[in-house]
Amino acid sequence: MAELRPHAVKLVDAWSIPDWLLNSALGRSDGKVYEELFDMAHRRNPLNRTVFNVDWRSDEIVLGSKNGARNLLAKL
Repeated sequence: MAELRPHAVKLVDAWSIPDWLLNSALGRSDGKVYEELFDMAHRRNPLNRTVFNVDWRSDEIVLGSKNGARNLLAKL
């Protein structure tokens, strides 16, 4: 393992695996690691698409259909 580690990046780059296939923010070919990390964590995360009710006094926590909201809360 110690002999392979210095050559690991070169070996992976030699295969020219596209970024979309790796599905990883690390090791981006365009060098935009932090932008991709933010995009994956913020924009593409399904939990960030859920809209929460800002009125804390109401019983409804997640806006949406009643059954759909319960399913979303069950995942949390």
